[in-house]
Amino acid sequence: MSRSRLERILIGNKFVGMELFSQNGSDAFTTVWIENKAEELNITNAEQGNNLEDLSIQLAGDLPISLVINDSQIIHKEINDAEQNGQRLFYKAFPNAKIEDFHYEIWRLHSKAIVAICRKEHIDNVLGRCAALKLNIVSVSLGICVLSQLEEFIADKEISVRNQSINLDNDGKIMETRESSAQSFDINGLQIQSGHLPAFAAVLGFYVNNRKNSGSTHDYNALLTENYQQNRFFKKASRFMALFLLVLLSINFVVFNYYYTKAEETSSEINANGNNLKKVNLIKERIRDKELRLSNVRNFSNSKSSYYINEIVKIIPPALLLDELTYGPLEKSIRPGEDVTVQSNTILVSGKLTDGASFTSWIEKISGYKWVKSTTILSYGKNETGESVFKIKINII
Repeated sequence: MSRSRLERILIGNKFVGMELFSQNGSDAFTTVWIENKAEELNITNAEQGNNLEDLSIQLAGDLPISLVINDSQIIHKEINDAEQNGQRLFYKAFPNAKIEDFHYEIWRLHSKAIVAICRKEHIDNVLGRCAALKLNIVSVSLGICVLSQLEEFIADKEISVRNQSINLDNDGKIMETRESSAQSFDINGLQIQSGHLPAFAAVLGFYVNNRKNSGSTHDYNALLTENYQQNRFFKKASRFMALFLLVLLSINFVVFNYYYTKAEETSSEINANGNNLKKVNLIKERIRDKELRLSNVRNFSNSKSSYYINEIVKIIPPALLLDELTYGPLEKSIRPGEDVTVQSNTILVSGKLTDGASFTSWIEKISGYKWVKSTTILSYGKNETGESVFKIKINII
């Protein structure tokens, strides 16, 4: 059964096949790194060693590992029966064994079957070592049964692996123990060394989700694969959520910064408008004050200024000629930004004269008015043309 698109995403494109076998009385490991490129599996690296801990450094990460246990704890048995009931085949091959103590895998080939068994305790110990080293085991195959994954792709009718020879023909004995030398096999156009075949076959079976073999390892592998996919999904989802939150926070920061800047600009404009409004109000107050003063001057002028001016003018002698008569003169010249102030209750009179006695008499008459507080001669003399001129200030009570 082929894998779904989601499963392919979760398992990725890089895989590891690892075979545990016995060599000179001790454990040894063959590890192959496989990459899927354009739906073709290619071996990118292969190593053999005796220390799983050393290999674990290279296997660290999320790579799915298909494990083949093919050490001295594996027992194979060939039987002349290929019925579908796996437990019956187990007991036919090993009538005195307790099935609850073993994991078993069955490879049916033509009318015969190869049954491989291994104690559950040993498999648990191997997987425990892998878990302690944080290796992601996604499938477990027993002995040479994993080579069933290559039946459809291998041209040779005989496969030799680890002193085991497997005859794929329909006739004769399937499995035979004999010395074998290293050789290369053509697997669908890919040349693979015999020592790498079990590990490669395990990855192939995991990748295409081929459940050709039966036995207790079938359900066990389904559980291992499901756990791996759930962990991968959780990690990918966590990374996606972290990235999503980062993008969301970045967008939020940009939006916040944009509106914060706009708010600052608006606040600055409001402050500027507020300052301008204060200035406008201040100008309005000044205008109102000046209007009030002007109104007071006008009111006063309308009421008494005409009387004062008439009284001054009607006693002017013929010898005097007035040039200017100002009621409430400015205290100083008008300048931009300064208040306009006037000399209240003051009349300035200037002009020309031809008779000094008449001028003196006129001053005395003005000073005699009850509403006159004082009369001051500001200037008296000749101008540039030789004419006699004067300027007086009359302070009103």
